[in-house]
Amino acid sequence: MNKCTCQAEIHSSENMCSNCLHELHQEIKEYEESIYWIHQFANYMNTLVNEYRKYGEVTGLTSIGVEEFKQCFPHITFTVDKERDGLYTVYVW
Repeated sequence: MNKCTCQAEIHSSENMCSNCLHELHQEIKEYEESIYWIHQFANYMNTLVNEYRKYGEVTGLTSIGVEEFKQCFPHITFTVDKERDGLYTVYVW
């Protein structure tokens, strides 16, 4: 009879008990979900950078979006104009 790392007895050929396997599966699932959202955020930021490079400005950002975008270019001083509905345009002036 084998023992799991949690010291539970294992009645099969597995190296982990069913509780530990379930916990490991949950951790893997959470990790995959976090990687998915990191990837989505990277795609969003890449879209903003491409817009900036193409048009010289980025429009329709929230205040949080402005700060996140500015962090992509820490060496550049941007001008930020407030638009309608609390949105902002960022450009170099």
